[in-house]
Amino acid sequence: MDFVIDLWKKQLSPLLETVWASIDFWRIFGISVVTIIVLLVLFKNKISKIIKNPLKTEHDKDIFKKADAILPERKMINTFDFLQADHSFSCGDVIPFDDTILFYEEQQHRYFNKLLNDVTNDYLTSIKNLTNFMSSKFFVYPRGQTGGNLRMCMHPNFNIDREGSGDPSEMEKYDKLTEELDKRVLDARNKYTAYRSLIKKHLLI
Repeated sequence: MDFVIDLWKKQLSPLLETVWASIDFWRIFGISVVTIIVLLVLFKNKISKIIKNPLKTEHDKDIFKKADAILPERKMINTFDFLQADHSFSCGDVIPFDDTILFYEEQQHRYFNKLLNDVTNDYLTSIKNLTNFMSSKFFVYPRGQTGGNLRMCMHPNFNIDREGSGDPSEMEKYDKLTEELDKRVLDARNKYTAYRSLIKKHLLI
């Protein structure tokens, strides 16, 4: 090995002596170093983003996966469909919605991507509007249920198929409630679609 190193030194020594003695070499070397330093200063933010972005993306992917596990898309759609078709739900159906709201209220579960945070806020607001309506306009029906997973129906006292008398004033009130329910469900569906589309666009999942 020493023989090889000595051979390389012997062959390269004349060339290196010429390089070290060359003013042009040092001029080019100096300009190159200065250029690199200037570029690093000018583009330090972009370089930092290039380094940090993969980590931020993985963080945001992890947040979405956790939220999706709490309230899977199919579970949400099924709840919406049943709400609109039967005007009822089981108490257990609304728990994932409440848990999703609580999940995103924690700062540790916020996205680095501002656009994702904004669309998530819109989605959560629509869910809150819907669950607030459900908690104030739905009541235990049939009566006499026991246990935790009670069936809740929208104003059974106005619904002729439940406890309503068929009085036109009751039916009119029920129609207005139905319109409000459909409006809030549609808003939640649309906000979720916007939320999910942006997740797919930015996180590719």
